[in-house]
Amino acid sequence: MNFDEKKDFYLEAAQSCESLEEFYKLLKSIVKPYNGLGHLFILNAEEYYLHQVTYDMALEDRLISLENDNYKILNDNEVKATYD
Repeated sequence: MNFDEKKDFYLEAAQSCESLEEFYKLLKSIVKPYNGLGHLFILNAEEYYLHQVTYDMALEDRLISLENDNYKILNDNEVKATYD
């Protein structure tokens, strides 16, 4: 799937969203055709916090390090602020 072909359509659709709920649904629909390729998916707040707890437990159990890319993303201040 060539995302560049759909870019203008999705940009217009995003600009017409009137709520975060609409925008979230749009993002989910954009990502859906990729079916999790490269771990690409959209998290709602509950899913974000579940992932964060899971990664915190993995860090505590020394299954991952502070350098784990997903751990760093989940704990990025800008990402955290998005979900707060």
